[in-house]
Amino acid sequence: MLSVSLTPKASLFQGHGLSYSSFAYSQLRLNASTIGPCDAVRVTVSVRNTGGRDGDEVVQVYAKQPEASVSVLQVRLVAFERVSIAAGATATVELSVEPETH
Repeated sequence: MLSVSLTPKASLFQGHGLSYSSFAYSQLRLNASTIGPCDAVRVTVSVRNTGGRDGDEVVQVYAKQPEASVSVLQVRLVAFERVSIAAGATATVELSVEPETH
């Protein structure tokens, strides 16, 4: 079983740069309800710049595999994309999680 999640919070993988804006995530969607071992997954999410300045956000997707026959990292960064979003605007971000990453 593979679990894919979107994590819009500080994490081990995020940089430590300053941001002069804030962002809200909504409408997380996957292209499939079940994921086979050789299936790519498309993750789509809306990201709104809720701050008063234009800004860049790095949207990140993490995967975990609680039941594995070999030892794997508990949580892995499997896809990311940096997007520039004007103040007050919303961007739809689509990321692909390829089979070799899950």
